[in-house]
Amino acid sequence: MATCSFHFPQSTMETRKAVQYFEDLLPVMAERLGGEGLIEEMCKGYRLLMDGEKDVITFESLKRNSALLGLQDLRDDEIQSMIDNQLCCGKI
Repeated sequence: MATCSFHFPQSTMETRKAVQYFEDLLPVMAERLGGEGLIEEMCKGYRLLMDGEKDVITFESLKRNSALLGLQDLRDDEIQSMIDNQLCCGKI
């Protein structure tokens, strides 16, 4: 089984690089999984992080499930920033 490590960005520049890295991998993931497979995997990830009662990713659900991503040491302000960034973009 492949392992995945993720370094939580500490600056705006690191955040941009992390987003670019993900965006660069999207075509590779789509090619390997196919369009339907990619959507299915993204949905699985969303369901893993979401609040089961509200069907959205909340601060509490992200904090509770962050260890599943290897991010158990995230501070509350980092988690809130992730939520805020996604809310402003309409992604959650």
